[in-house]
Amino acid sequence: MKRLFLIQCTIIPLLVGLIFVSIVFGSYVNGALFQLGRSEACPLPCWNGIRTGEMSVDAANHILFSQGYEMQNSMTDRNHNFYISPTGSRCTVELGHQVARVIETHLSDCPNLRLGDVIAALGQPESLLPHSLTFRFARGMAHLRLRIDPCVDRLTAFSEVMFVRFSRMPDTSPYEVPWQGFIPAWRYEHLYSNTVPLVC
Repeated sequence: MKRLFLIQCTIIPLLVGLIFVSIVFGSYVNGALFQLGRSEACPLPCWNGIRTGEMSVDAANHILFSQGYEMQNSMTDRNHNFYISPTGSRCTVELGHQVARVIETHLSDCPNLRLGDVIAALGQPESLLPHSLTFRFARGMAHLRLRIDPCVDRLTAFSEVMFVRFSRMPDTSPYEVPWQGFIPAWRYEHLYSNTVPLVC
């Protein structure tokens, strides 16, 4: 009887701990997926219902304000609007615009957003610039840059994302090289002679 009581005293805290870990992990995954907000109704370069290249700034404002974002007037200028989430639980959003129409959506400071999250949402990168660890997806309509040192840090699915940018105009560079997986940046430099050298 005493042994059964001891087993129960051990198992119950363990189960409670596992439930807590599951809740935290689930909220992390949902947060990462929300940050990228991809669906059939919103194909790239659309993000979170904001149709880059098509939507007016006023319509984009309505979407962001309805989700609790606040405009940062101190950072906003003639061609860029900045928005933050008061809770700090979502990406900072920058909308580039011309003639009152959104032409670019830039997400930065996304909590816990990793390269693996973006690959899970957008698919494999098409190419990258090894010297800056900037990746291109979907024919250049999505780019991301990592917040790691290409000379020091290993490239992994857990590498932290600095920003993700969505644009209707493909932004390509002659120094991009094809994605070859999670190999060090110096290996990309050795595989492709046309890339910009690492400054290490």
